[in-house]
Amino acid sequence: MTRTSFLPTLYTLGLGFAGIGALVALTDFRALFAAFVPLVFFAALSMFVKRAGFHVAPQVTHSLVGIVDLAAVFAFDRIFGAWVAAVSGFLYLFLNALRREKHTAFNLLHVPVFNAGLKIGMAYASVHAFEFFGGKIPPTNFSLDDLPALAAAVIAWFVVDHVGWSLLEWTRGGWDAMSNFLRRVLPYSLSTELFPLPFAMVIAVVYAAENMRLLFILLALGLAGTAIIVQRLADTSARLERRRNELSVLNEFGQALAQAGLESEKVVDLFYEHARRIVPADYYRIEFFDRARSTHLHSMLVLEAWNGQLTHPYARSHDTRLADYLSTRREPLRLVGVARSDAEKEIVALFDALRAQHPAAENILCVPLFAGDDLIGALTLLSASPRPFFPIHARNLELMTNQAAVTIQNARLYAAERQRSAQLATISEVSRQVAALLDLDELLESIVTLTRERFGYTNVHIFTVDRDARRAIFRASTHPRGAEWRARGIGYRVGLEGIVGYVAAVGEPLVVNDVSQEPRFVPYPDQVADETRSEIVVPLVIGKKVIGVLDVESHELNAFGDDDLFVLTTLAAQVAAAIERARLGQDVEAKKQLDYELNLARQIQTSFLPAACPAVTGYAIRAWWQSAREVSGDFYDFVQLTGNRLGITIADVSDKGMAAALFMVLSRTILRTMVIGKPTAREAIERANDVILADARSEMFVTVLYAVLDPTKHKLTYVNAGHIPPLFYCAAKKELRTLKEHGIALGVIPNVVMEEKSVALDVGDIVLLYTDGVTDAINSAEEEFGTERLAELLRENAPRSADEIIETIQRAIADFAGDGAQFDDVTLVAVKRCE
Repeated sequence: MTRTSFLPTLYTLGLGFAGIGALVALTDFRALFAAFVPLVFFAALSMFVKRAGFHVAPQVTHSLVGIVDLAAVFAFDRIFGAWVAAVSGFLYLFLNALRREKHTAFNLLHVPVFNAGLKIGMAYASVHAFEFFGGKIPPTNFSLDDLPALAAAVIAWFVVDHVGWSLLEWTRGGWDAMSNFLRRVLPYSLSTELFPLPFAMVIAVVYAAENMRLLFILLALGLAGTAIIVQRLADTSARLERRRNELSVLNEFGQALAQAGLESEKVVDLFYEHARRIVPADYYRIEFFDRARSTHLHSMLVLEAWNGQLTHPYARSHDTRLADYLSTRREPLRLVGVARSDAEKEIVALFDALRAQHPAAENILCVPLFAGDDLIGALTLLSASPRPFFPIHARNLELMTNQAAVTIQNARLYAAERQRSAQLATISEVSRQVAALLDLDELLESIVTLTRERFGYTNVHIFTVDRDARRAIFRASTHPRGAEWRARGIGYRVGLEGIVGYVAAVGEPLVVNDVSQEPRFVPYPDQVADETRSEIVVPLVIGKKVIGVLDVESHELNAFGDDDLFVLTTLAAQVAAAIERARLGQDVEAKKQLDYELNLARQIQTSFLPAACPAVTGYAIRAWWQSAREVSGDFYDFVQLTGNRLGITIADVSDKGMAAALFMVLSRTILRTMVIGKPTAREAIERANDVILADARSEMFVTVLYAVLDPTKHKLTYVNAGHIPPLFYCAAKKELRTLKEHGIALGVIPNVVMEEKSVALDVGDIVLLYTDGVTDAINSAEEEFGTERLAELLRENAPRSADEIIETIQRAIADFAGDGAQFDDVTLVAVKRCE
């Protein structure tokens, strides 16, 4: 037994048995049994009033029980009164420990025995103080002369009680524990226990009077009722205080999220800190579900905490049981004790390894993180406390998860878009560095080295295809034995050997995240076991001809995902062009490379535009986009919002060419991220302006019109940031007007304040959004197409479908411009209510 456990044991059992032994030695048991019925009544009343107490701290209960116990002391003298207080005190704590399953020697024996002994001491001390100041027991009446004696008895009772319990805290934790204990309990002790104690004299006097038995019963019942009322009031006050604190935490969490920005790990840390303030637990885990690696659902553990100790392991798992369970039920999982259904038992099995570290943590609370309809993760809590989780905890955590999920989803989307932009920039940088190399061997070695350095792959190899020999020949590598393999002429027969030979034959990339499961995998000669566990192979293609293969390896399982495929496919196009240029060694190839890069840039930029216009019940939405050069500064976008609403964006970057295209990618990424996360169109555009200013390093800006279509309310809410006002055709009045309200373009000044407007849409109404390329189109006579001509076209064709309206405008612009060059990008979006 350690010293820290020996001292409380010695104190509790020593004091308890000393008091009980003294009481037994001084008791006349025949007299005790003669008064058995009233003593049992007082003991039962004492236990009932004690049961109606309320908690002010863990393991500390306040009640009006002192009135009953002290009344028994006054009514029966110190011996019999001490028996009432000792028996009720022992039984209450013993039965309470049994009920709450606290089956330890300290809870079942030490504390009850100590409480009984302390009660005996309190009874003796109060009677001695009462008699010392002239009081007589049992009291037959009470006068003002008896007040000093009553006050002395009350104070003695109160002081001995609190000194006894304070010393117990000292034996368990020293002076700090004792001072903390007294600081917590004294305010409640004074109001709930000390001040009501004099009422014990009233009960004792009434009990002693032979003709006042009925009044005594009424007083006892009144005391019991008062105890219950006090308990209810205290519990209600405690619940209200907890709820106030929880709402305060939720409010603080919302404000903290607003200031956290788009850093997902910072948001997760905030989520954890505020969750543990609402629901105390032994273990917390926040994880995310991700399909980034091939098509399998992964669990990415972002945060784990045992007893407040945080880690960020980013461990991945293929176990989908928790995600499947939460996706199906879409509500928190709360298990207290034993799981009942088979599904619950399966979930409990997930946490067996965790519970092995903390066997008592049998209670589980798991709350899903939904961003709209997408399950992105879960918060899991384990606790060893009896009944630690209640429905209110689940509801509060759901409110937090709803806020956190949307913020984290936005952060992930924004990070993904920024990563894609960074990848494109890195690919461009690699291309530039190898562009000047015309020596093929030097070129290939530079490519594999730069690819490994910039993207962090384990090993990178390049093969070139010898069509006469039908072999993919090893040409360059970052592997230490790469030069040896090249000298030995290592290669694979096209279509017959290895993953490299297969890709060289079919001309399509192949991702293998576990080579042990791929029958076509062939290791390099003398390669160390498990040196390659994942592999991605991409063909190098010029036109329809495979000229080589880019082979990337990793020593980890499941190392490659969609991002890697995008990077290597895009890079492979650059590498293929570089190889072809080096082989030909002619200046004309530089022009082909530039054309190819511009065409590739156009393809990439076009991929950012919507593949098709969305289908919205009751509405027809059509769009047309055409760039003046290979790349464009115009763009449009559609984003599905909550409540079946649709976000519509049309924008025009201030410049042209490649610079405008890159700024367009940045602007589109930021706008898409902001409109998903902000509740109103105005807030989305204002926040997008700040982020564009923070990220952009040029003097460029972008004009934007962002509108939210609500097909349920038939309302279009819009914010115009410096863009050309849309045209609005009202079918009922056959009138056409412009929606003129607009603010400043994005990327010009910080902290802009935008104005949000709405327009109701009736059947046949049309809203036409466009860029200045439409009205600035010029014919051979140097005349502009103009807004009036566009407005007239819309007015004349308003009864027609949205498709026909767009086609008519498109033909009109082409006929007007004739064979003249197109100087500006052209974008049109038409929204028409059909029913």
